[in-house]
Amino acid sequence: LVVRSVHDGVVEVAMEGACDECPAAEITMHARFEHLLRRRCPWLDEVRRVDA
Repeated sequence: LVVRSVHDGVVEVAMEGACDECPAAEITMHARFEHLLRRRCPWLDEVRRVDA
């Protein structure tokens, strides 16, 4: 998981390595990463996956 950009409340991330092909990557991104990020960044509107 690599953060590609942060702009106007949207964080864009790219999956790399084994995560890129993993069917559970979307779940991990939203259930774990987004949840933790929202706790630290109340301004967050969306976490969006982008191509690497």
